[in-house]
Amino acid sequence: DLSYTDEILSLSLETTITTATISGTTQKSAMGLEVGVLYSLDPSFDNENTLKKNILELGTQNQFSIILSSLEIDSRYYYCLYTISDGVSKFGDIKSFTTKPINDIKISVECTPAEAVIDVISDFVEKDSELKYGVLYSSDSNPNIENSVKREINTSRTTWELTDLYWGTDYYCRAYYYYKGDYIYGNISSFTLSTPDMSSYLDLSSD
Repeated sequence: DLSYTDEILSLSLETTITTATISGTTQKSAMGLEVGVLYSLDPSFDNENTLKKNILELGTQNQFSIILSSLEIDSRYYYCLYTISDGVSKFGDIKSFTTKPINDIKISVECTPAEAVIDVISDFVEKDSELKYGVLYSSDSNPNIENSVKREINTSRTTWELTDLYWGTDYYCRAYYYYKGDYIYGNISSFTLSTPDMSSYLDLSSD
């Protein structure tokens, strides 16, 4: 849902996991117009829980873009746009948007007796620098940041070669996400390095 005032001609709103971007254009005669947004998790817009973000002056093309960052993941926010012109404030209707849930990073593992190769695909690009994510693995069936080896990811696709593993041991891996001091974990996958066939290396002949 979009929140308009009389001075706003067009409006769009895009959300990611932790951000919302509100863009639009204003009336041609609106040079110097102040545009901003009030937003909150509380639909009552309690002053203590309401945040404000604005741009003080529009560009020459009467276009604006406001990025709300550090939002809660998969959460519904209430917002309204406002404009100030010649000291007169106007407010749009209170509308809402919902940040996106985390789509788990895609992890696949291929094993040989010598190594395991973890292929990681991330299908989202996040604008919020507070969000860090990666993959970790452990011989513990509940891998977490405390008992695992981890690797942070900053590209859409990463290949991780693991060569310090033991034959016949079950390993467990999953994605992790670090945001605002908390870790969030994805689904667990397991893999095992098979024991190599040593018969070709043994001399079983007898005198």
